[in-house]
Amino acid sequence: MTKTRIIWAAAAVLILAVLTVAPPAAANKRIAAAEGMSCTACHDKPGSIRLTNRGKFYELMGSFDAYDELSEKFGTCTTCHKRRPGSTKLTAEGKKFRELHGGMEALCADVLKEKDRATRAEQADGVGAESTSGSKAGTPPAFVPSH
Repeated sequence: MTKTRIIWAAAAVLILAVLTVAPPAAANKRIAAAEGMSCTACHDKPGSIRLTNRGKFYELMGSFDAYDELSEKFGTCTTCHKRRPGSTKLTAEGKKFRELHGGMEALCADVLKEKDRATRAEQADGVGAESTSGSKAGTPPAFVPSH
């Protein structure tokens, strides 16, 4: 083969590799539509491959479950992960939570359980408040404005 043919063959292989490996933007749009979010919820700008903290969380966990709760508790991903979201190198804080929970999956499960317990407690308080708001005979209502 001549040098030119080798260069063209290598270029063709490279182009095919890029086209088959690079994720198409349509896949990201499908995920965004399925999750009910815009592309920029996960990417720094439309069409970009660069992920936000939320996007990296989705990439690692496969869902957004517990992301908001974890963000509220810890702030950014780099509170626990060194230098970038998803890094396997952890800060002292990250190591502490890994020891307590056993990893991200378990931490997310614990956060969701805590959220579920809080929701159930709020619902139980709401039901109890309605049943004791003065509907029983002889029980005054909880708050009556004076005139």
